[in-house]
Amino acid sequence: MANAFKVLIADDIPQNLAFMRACLEDEGHAVHVAGSGEQALEVFGREAPDLVLMDVMMPGMGGHEATCRMREMAGDSWLPII
Repeated sequence: MANAFKVLIADDIPQNLAFMRACLEDEGHAVHVAGSGEQALEVFGREAPDLVLMDVMMPGMGGHEATCRMREMAGDSWLPII
């Protein structure tokens, strides 16, 4: 697919991850998942996604802190985090 995105989904609920992954992959996007804020940062650094779908409330590092760190890692690059 010409307009495919690399998407990172961070959520601690496996059913949410499975549902969102299936929906996005059906549309032709490459999907990476993380079950925690810490794991999301690791995947973010390795995969450099085009879009991040972030859960706010997760055990350990929550979505707000992970988002702030991703913004720092992205520097001046435009990165949508929802």
